[in-house]
Amino acid sequence: MQINDFGKLQDGYMTKQYAIGNQTIQCLICDYGATLTSLKVDGIETVCGFDSIDGYLNEEVFMGKTVGRCCNRIANGTFVLNGITYHVPINNGPNSLHGGLSGFDQKVWKVEQYSDDEITLSYVSKDQEEGYPGNLRVEVTYAAKNSQLEFSYRATSDQDTLCNITNHSYFNLEGAKSQTVLNHELKINSDTIGKVDHDGCTHEETMSVEHTPFDFRTFKKIGKDIHQNHEQLICGTGYDHHYLISGSGMRHFLTCKSEKLIMDIESDLPGVHVYTSNWCTGQSHGHQNNPYPKHCAICFETQYYPNAINTKNQLAPILKKGQTMEHTTIYRFTKR
Repeated sequence: MQINDFGKLQDGYMTKQYAIGNQTIQCLICDYGATLTSLKVDGIETVCGFDSIDGYLNEEVFMGKTVGRCCNRIANGTFVLNGITYHVPINNGPNSLHGGLSGFDQKVWKVEQYSDDEITLSYVSKDQEEGYPGNLRVEVTYAAKNSQLEFSYRATSDQDTLCNITNHSYFNLEGAKSQTVLNHELKINSDTIGKVDHDGCTHEETMSVEHTPFDFRTFKKIGKDIHQNHEQLICGTGYDHHYLISGSGMRHFLTCKSEKLIMDIESDLPGVHVYTSNWCTGQSHGHQNNPYPKHCAICFETQYYPNAINTKNQLAPILKKGQTMEHTTIYRFTKR
């Protein structure tokens, strides 16, 4: 076990970074935002991140962070639950994004358990924090097992509420010095995406990926079709869309591969939001002083359907009073 100081917050709190891992994978997790700051596979850095807390305080792309209470967008910052209309902060165009003005990504989490290969962190979100009902207690666990990293969460609430949590890591399987993910090959076990509007918000309407740039049912380079003149690519400024995965329980979602590594993702969540770092600008410098320009990485945000509470046909992430919500996502690595 290894614990290092990671830098101070404005209130003077010294954040900590915790190491977990084994002979194959080594991970670093910070208590600020329950953030995955590094994930090395056989020495290859696979996620974008920063070497001190300052980088995470100055960026706005949620890099590696645990996102909630409700990840992705809520249209117009408004939803109805049990006949009551709730208003949550609008922080992304006309919508609420990733929990609001001060979501889980900006909180200090308490370390509940820590060992050589596993860490569990917790956070209690009070009733009406960021406008959400209920006192919500969340535990997030990172576990290194052989050649895989498991990210799981467990949540309970004393009122009915929304709970849609994801890990927002930016993956680049070529290592810390790579500045593009467009040469990675990707295969997604999905034939349907949720359509987004010009503000990037997902709504009721879905779309078949067949004969579109969104078809990754067989391996294709991420950059092959990303610059096509397709309305949905224009709306998302690239790929920024939710892929629906059929079935339930733990199942294989996708495979992403570079010349160095193969990553398979499994989860028991309804789908995955695929985002090609369209809003990175290259101004931020992270591991090994590497800049993070547009399309430097790809995010695979396993989650419930975005804005589902405002749709009719998608499963909404409603956590009932006294019940427990538990979900797991597995990132499995193979060296090529």
